[in-house]
Amino acid sequence: TETEPLFSDDETSLTVKVSNVTSSEGIELSQQLSQFFSYCGEISTLYVGESDDQMYDAYVTFVSPAAVSTALVLNGTKINDSEISIELVDDEILSIPEPNVEPVNQENLLPAEERTRVSVIASLLAQGFQLKEDALTSAKQFDDERG
Repeated sequence: TETEPLFSDDETSLTVKVSNVTSSEGIELSQQLSQFFSYCGEISTLYVGESDDQMYDAYVTFVSPAAVSTALVLNGTKINDSEISIELVDDEILSIPEPNVEPVNQENLLPAEERTRVSVIASLLAQGFQLKEDALTSAKQFDDERG
């Protein structure tokens, strides 16, 4: 029996919603998110919503579908001791204000299509991010499906 691939680079949406994000003293949340998601691929736009209870939602739009699929592997990662949720959203029905964050300089990074998901996981672990237990397994499965 042929199984469906776990992820697809053919997604039409290039935007993910990041929920359950908390800020940390001394580190600007927008910069932290920009740095975190830059490992996935080039970011087109980043918007961090306002919050009254220190829990934020953010919207990250990538340049390529490969970056989106990498970001989805990172669902459940801990940022500032809070497990974030990352989900695909429909670009066509999404209505968010103008981006309010300048993405980090990404000129030295490989294009998303040339990165393995395992290398992204390794880079994030090296930066001290706490990933969910099955992130590496999901990343390896994604890479294996791509050959």
